[in-house]
Amino acid sequence: MNCYIHTEKDAIGTCVGCGKFICTECNTEIKGKNYCKKCVSELIEEKNNQLEKEHNKSDKQNPMVFMNSSGGGGGGGGSSSSSSSSSSSSGNGVNRGYAPPYPRNSIIIHIILAFLTCGIGNIIYFLYIKSKQDQWNRTYR
Repeated sequence: MNCYIHTEKDAIGTCVGCGKFICTECNTEIKGKNYCKKCVSELIEEKNNQLEKEHNKSDKQNPMVFMNSSGGGGGGGGSSSSSSSSSSSSGNGVNRGYAPPYPRNSIIIHIILAFLTCGIGNIIYFLYIKSKQDQWNRTYR
């Protein structure tokens, strides 16, 4: 069997991508697998396209925040400042993007559970909220 590009050379194996026979000159080994140069260039181009898509996707997901501030110290007249931000930022100045609100304990639920379950419900509710907070932290931080 001969290489599909260099017909005068013996093949050392087949390309994992296209299945054609390749010689030592055409062979590129990636993670223990043989590829021909054409398949390697296709893999690189495919990976670059994926990276570009992810980069474009992340650009769309990160809202832009514009802030203007003036450093008008002493008496100097009409300096003003304005700021605008996207609607997805929370009131405390932390921009969480598309993340849902952070799970918080409710005092009202604790009071109701204290009367109805003699305190055992509070422990269960606390563990439930803690698990939701841990899940949120793993996902969005």
